Amino acid sequence: MNPRRRLPSVLLAIVAFAGCSPHALRDTDLPEVEIPERFEAPDGPKVAAPDAWWTSFGEPALDRTMQAAFASNLGLRQAWSRLEQSNAQARIAGAFLYPEVNLDASAAHTRSVPADFPANASD
Repeated sequence: MNPRRRLPSVLLAIVAFAGCSPHALRDTDLPEVEIPERFEAPDGPKVAAPDAWWTSFGEPALDRTMQAAFASNLGLRQAWSRLEQSNAQARIAGAFLYPEVNLDASAAHTRSVPADFPANASD
């Protein structure tokens, strides 16, 4: 066999065997870390954010945008009502997917007189 054709196969075999060889673990000294018994988070921000916080940027365009957003924004109850309304409309739109059950009952009572007997027998 030609040595040039054998070279890629030999290199592939060497790489495969090298990849499958076990690796020796090294002993390392881990640094000592002190872990507290319990953790306490801070209570929260010490300063409350102002109501109109966007005015601190000094941008009139931002002020106009925020005023327009608050003017046309829905309240929580209005938004909840619209959500319930859209859910009801979705249920109505999907009602045709469910089977329809109908129940119908009727009764009738008739009294028939034979044709041989007249209705008034007093003649």
